[in-house]
Amino acid sequence: MIIVIGGGPAGGRLGAIHLAQAGGKDVRLVEQRSIGGGQCLHERCMTICALNDIARLIESARTQKDLGILDSVPTVSYPAIRKRICEVQNKLSSVLDAETRRAGGRDRLRSRGPAGG
Repeated sequence: MIIVIGGGPAGGRLGAIHLAQAGGKDVRLVEQRSIGGGQCLHERCMTICALNDIARLIESARTQKDLGILDSVPTVSYPAIRKRICEVQNKLSSVLDAETRRAGGRDRLRSRGPAGG
């Protein structure tokens, strides 16, 4: 059995898929969550990048207001931002899970929890 830890875009999910496609008889992808994407998608990289994009937009609007191009700086609704981020994360998770299933089946590639025997 080959165990690959972590189902995020840093290589774990793709590594498990490639191993399975290369003839790995028993490849298990151990992921903490029941949905794909790993920490990058759900907690770190992508969430931070989205918030940084919004911060840059607001900063740009402030500059344009100072230059007289805009009349005001838009306000931000954090609940609306969080809702949209969650929608995108769920969509990406479903795409990643579908790719994983097509590559060899969810039971073959994914497992939740510790890799005990």
